Amino acid sequence: MKLREVAEKLGLPPAKLEEWTRNYEWLNYDEFGEKQVEIVKRINELEKRGYTLAGIRRRIFEEFGPPVNRSPLLRVRRELEALLTFLRSDDNIN
Repeated sequence: MKLREVAEKLGLPPAKLEEWTRNYEWLNYDEFGEKQVEIVKRINELEKRGYTLAGIRRRIFEEFGPPVNRSPLLRVRRELEALLTFLRSDDNIN
C-alpha cells in the first residue's frame, strides 16, 4: 500500500504518516506491507496515550524487533538501476 492509502484507511493525516516515516525506521515511505500497517496502528495508539518519541521507539523495538537495515538493499537497487540504464543505452546494443 502507498502512504496515502494507509493514511486514508487509518484516518490519519498524510503529513502525520510522513513524519512517522522519518522518525521510525520500521516504516518505509514508498511501500507499506501488513507489518508496517500494524506498526503504524501501534504508533498511533501509543501517541494517543501520551508516549514520547523515545518511548514509542522503545515499545516498537520491544514488540516488533529491530528495524530492517535498508542501506545494503538500496545500494544494490541503485547499482541494478545503473546497470539497466547502461544496458538500455543505444551505444551498448550490438
